[in-house]
Parts: sequence; structure tokens; C-alpha cells
Amino acid sequence: REMAEKLRKWLAEVSHLPLSGLGNIPVPLQQVRMLFDEVQFKEKVFLRQQGSYILTVEAGKQLLLSADSGAEAALQAELTDIQEKWKAASMHLEEQKKKLAFLLKDWEKCERGIANSLEKLRMFKKRLSQPLPDHHEELHAEQMRCKELENAVGRWTDDLTELMLVRDAQ
Repeated sequence: REMAEKLRKWLAEVSHLPLSGLGNIPVPLQQVRMLFDEVQFKEKVFLRQQGSYILTVEAGKQLLLSADSGAEAALQAELTDIQEKWKAASMHLEEQKKKLAFLLKDWEKCERGIANSLEKLRMFKKRLSQPLPDHHEELHAEQMRCKELENAVGRWTDDLTELMLVRDAQ
């Protein structure tokens, strides 16, 4: 009974929802990483507690064999409750881990997109800082180069729009 109570208390702690509201409001990257580390730690502890869980369930099953009909119903209810809470905690930890991993992956995708955008801006700046030509032939070539730059800027704005959509989806 004492082991069952300790297990119940521990399962309640593991099932605590640090992610409630996540996705509804912006969360700093450091907080997401901290939550991910916390979930991974809880998962390790959860796996370590599996032995206590198995012992508790087995002890409960043994007690069921020797219990009278009145105690049997109460014991079966307790045993079922612990098993359901264990399963729920396991699923909850897995769900939290997936949600946080998805957020971290999206964040990394945004960081790569921003880095690519910055590189494109540097390229545009370099190309636009070149001096204008003096002769007609060079002027025509420069006009073509400017048209290419215009197209590149258009593609860049499309990339930025996509990044903003990813950001707003968070």
C-alpha cells in the first residue's frame, strides 16, 4: 500500500503539465530548451520507476488472489487506477517530448532561413555597390544585371513571406 501511494504521488508529479498553453503564446527558445531537458529528465526517471510500478502491480495481483470479495473489488479498483495513471503519464511524457522537439525543429528551420536571408542581403549589397558603367554596351549589360537582381529580390521576399508564415504558425 505504501509503495502504491508513493507511486501515485510520483505519477501525479510526472503528469504535471509544464506545456499547458504552449503554442498559444510565444515562448523564448531558452524556455523551450529548458522544458525539453526537463521532459527528457522526467522520462529517464520514469523509466527508472518502472521497476517500482511492476512490483506494485505484481504485489496487487498477488493480493487479489488471497483477498475476500469486498477487499477484492477495492484492490482491483486501485490496481486499475495505478495502471491507467502509468499509461497516461507515459503518453503525456511522449506527447510533451514530441511537441517540444517539433518546436525546436521549427526554430532551427527559421534560424536557417534567417541566415540564408542575411546572406542574400549581403550579396545584394555587394552587387549594388559596384560602380555604374560609362559605355553604352556596358550600360546594357548593367541593365540586365539589375533585372537579375530585381528577380532575386522577388525570390528573397517570397522566402521572407514563408518564414513569417512559419513564425506566425507558432
